[in-house]
Amino acid sequence: FDTTQSTASNRLKIYVNGSWVVSTGTAEVGALGAYPVTLDEFFRHIRFTPDALEEVDGLQFIAAATNYAENYTKRLFYNRNFTQYFDEFPVNKKQYRRSQRLSTTPIRLFGSNVKSITSFEYYDQSGDLETLTATTNYRKIDKNSVCYLHPSVAAEYWPTDAHDELADIIEIKYNAGPYPGEVPAAVKSAILLIAASLFENREND
Repeated sequence: FDTTQSTASNRLKIYVNGSWVVSTGTAEVGALGAYPVTLDEFFRHIRFTPDALEEVDGLQFIAAATNYAENYTKRLFYNRNFTQYFDEFPVNKKQYRRSQRLSTTPIRLFGSNVKSITSFEYYDQSGDLETLTATTNYRKIDKNSVCYLHPSVAAEYWPTDAHDELADIIEIKYNAGPYPGEVPAAVKSAILLIAASLFENREND
């Protein structure tokens, strides 16, 4: 996936399938934002006792190696929060009925292993912010580590009153990516090898 920096909000964004995804992940201790390889694991791997500055370098190289693995595989390897925007609800022309934009086409969220939906909001034709709730308005379906949001059985279709003249009218906030213990051992090994190579050649940077 491609990445770019939003100059207006100073937030890292990822452009996926016609929409911007805002990544708010950090390198905090704990499940959220924790990389699959710890500093202790890294320095044990390279058999090196670091000082404080070298620990900072080590964390940077772990982050770089993890991001490389994500870009290469197109999968997530550490848990963080995302915000994804859409200009409209997806429309399947075969679902048009009585000239209304009714559709059961699902919304696909970026990232693997989506754990939870924090909020699902959109602007209606009057410019008012509306909130969709799980079960009542939508249902979350995971297939092969990909998350799809469908209209709920009761709602049947996506809302038809969404504003049709504004961009980014739909905002979905969610948490995605595995916790460290859920990352395959082979991926962790690859991250360790890449980070070790970066650390060994750090004087050439």
